[in-house]
Amino acid sequence: SEEMLDTLTDWTFGNMRRPYPWSLLVLIYNLGGPKITGVPASSGPYGGRSAKFVVHFKHQWNEGSLTSHDDLMEHHQGMSVALERHMPCKGFYNYMNGDM
Repeated sequence: SEEMLDTLTDWTFGNMRRPYPWSLLVLIYNLGGPKITGVPASSGPYGGRSAKFVVHFKHQWNEGSLTSHDDLMEHHQGMSVALERHMPCKGFYNYMNGDM
C-alpha cells in the first residue's frame, strides 16, 4: 500500500539517525514463480510462500561503540514496529516454521 511505502521511506531516509548514514541496509525482493509455487507448502518450514515480496532490513554498527549500538537498536525496533502495522511477520524470521 502507499502507506506502507511511506512508512518504509520515512524509516529508511527520514527517521534514520544522521551520524550513521551507512548503517542501514534495505532490500526489497519479489517472491513467486515456479521454483516457489511448485514446492508443496507442507514440504518445508517456509512461512513466506504466499507473500508477494519481502522487505529485508538490517542495521550494523561499530561493535565497540555503545552509543551507536543503542541508537541503532532503538531505530531497528521502531522500524520493525512501524512496518509490522502494514506487513505482519508470518514466520519468516530465519525461515523458521511459524508453528514451532
